[in-house]
Amino acid sequence: MQLSKTLIAIVDDEPHVREALDDLLQAAAYQVRSFSSGEEFLASGALMEADCLISDIQMHRVSGWDLLKIAQESRPGLPVLLITGRGNETAELLQPRGHRFFFEKPVDGRTLLKALREVLPPR
Repeated sequence: MQLSKTLIAIVDDEPHVREALDDLLQAAAYQVRSFSSGEEFLASGALMEADCLISDIQMHRVSGWDLLKIAQESRPGLPVLLITGRGNETAELLQPRGHRFFFEKPVDGRTLLKALREVLPPR
C-alpha cells in the first residue's frame, strides 16, 4: 500500500520562483501543484485538496492576503505560508494578524522545509 504524498499548493506570479519552490518541494518528497495567479489557484479547486498553501503576497487581482483570508474562511486549519519581496513592510503587517509564517525572497530552502515540518502532521 502506497501512502499518498502531502500536497503543497504554490501560488506565485514569478515563474522562476514557482519552479525553484516546485523543485525543492518535490526533492523533499512532497506532491506539488503550482499556479501563476490567485485566480488560477481558486478556479482549480486545489484549495480544498491542498495540505498547505504557499503564496506570494504581491500579485495582481487576487493577492496572497486575499488567498490567506479565503483559506482562513473556507479551510480554517489549512497552513498558509506567505512569501514576499518586501520583507520589512510585510513583517509589520503580519504581526498584528498573528500570522508568523512568512519568508522573504529569495526563500531559503532549509528554512522553508523546517516550517513545513512544523505546520504539517508527520509523514
